[in-house]
Amino acid sequence: MVGASLADLFVAEGREGGMLPRWALFPSDDIGSFVEALMLDLRKYGFPFLRRFKSLPDIVQNLECGPKSQFDLAHLAVSYAEMGDLRGSRAALDKMMAAADSEPRFVAEQTRRFVFNLKKHYQIGG
Repeated sequence: MVGASLADLFVAEGREGGMLPRWALFPSDDIGSFVEALMLDLRKYGFPFLRRFKSLPDIVQNLECGPKSQFDLAHLAVSYAEMGDLRGSRAALDKMMAAADSEPRFVAEQTRRFVFNLKKHYQIGG
């Protein structure tokens, strides 16, 4: 995900919204049919969107230009860290931590755990 999920792209094309039962998989479902439908949707909606990104800096630029959900900030933090820009990664993580205070307790806990683990993995101070 680089600023749009497959569901976002699906809805942008005027397709059904909501929980997208098309991608819900249950134990009794035929896995082959599910995978086939998902792959068709990835090819039709995902690949054209992704083709415009030629490099990690392209992805970062896209994420920087749009609104910043917690998921976008997480992707931005990882992308910056992968590029070696630990200052940029720390800034995105700081925004995530600030937003965690207004999240439900269980969501805030997940956010804080993600931030802690990412800082530990990439050895990001602060």
